[in-house]
Amino acid sequence: MANGEHLDVLTQGGDAWNRWRRDTPGVEVDLSQADLRHTPMDGVDLSGVDLSGCDLSGADLVEARLTGANMDGANLREATLLRADLREASLRAASMQSAKLRGAQLMDADLQEAALRDA
Repeated sequence: MANGEHLDVLTQGGDAWNRWRRDTPGVEVDLSQADLRHTPMDGVDLSGVDLSGCDLSGADLVEARLTGANMDGANLREATLLRADLREASLRAASMQSAKLRGAQLMDADLQEAALRDA
C-alpha cells in the first residue's frame, strides 16, 4: 500500500517531487496500489520506486526516469511514456495496451506476461 507522505509530495508536482528525491537519498519510495490515473508526471524521477499494482492509465510519463522501478501488475493503458527510461524496470503482467512508447528505453526491462497490444 502506498505511503501517504510519498503521495502527498508527488501531488505537489514534478519539481517538488524531484527536489524531494534529491534531498532524501536512500528513501525506499512506496507508491504501490496508488491511483495515479491521468497524473502529469513528465520528467519525474521514479527510479527504484515501488509502483506495483498502480493505476497509471492515461498518465503522462514523458521523459520520466523509471530505471529499476517495480511496476509489476501496473495498469499503464494509454499512458504516455515517450522517451521514458525504463531500463531494468520490472513490468511483469503490466497492462500496457495502447501505451505510447516511442523513444522509451526498455533495455533489460522485464516484460514477462505484459500486455502490449497496440503499444
